[in-house]
Amino acid sequence: MEEALLNYLRSYASLTALIASRSFWVVLPQGYVQPYLLLSVISSIPDTTFDGESGLTQSRIQFDAYSLSYLTSKNIGRAIQTRLGGKIFTNMGIMFRCFKDSERDTFETVATPDKLFRNSLDFLIWHKGV
Repeated sequence: MEEALLNYLRSYASLTALIASRSFWVVLPQGYVQPYLLLSVISSIPDTTFDGESGLTQSRIQFDAYSLSYLTSKNIGRAIQTRLGGKIFTNMGIMFRCFKDSERDTFETVATPDKLFRNSLDFLIWHKGV
């Protein structure tokens, strides 16, 4: 799921215009600069019926858009919302259904001279391999 979702986001021109290919799972690799996007799996719950697991999984994914500019962090979030919000798609053999759950803005004071704005979005994403 993780590779397919990241691949789907990186193929969206409106998002890559803002962050190029600077989108990663959990940790920013050393040497990358802002703006960038970090994704994290907050929870992942397999759908279970009385007959066993259905093959569907509901994951809560957090998308954190970082930038020196508040508006750039918001625009990254808006691009994610446009690409994923309410969408059903298949990528790399994985079927997805995405729902935005929440959004918040914060200001990160880090140990470097850079003070980063963060637009954080949570999506509930149902997925299943095909």
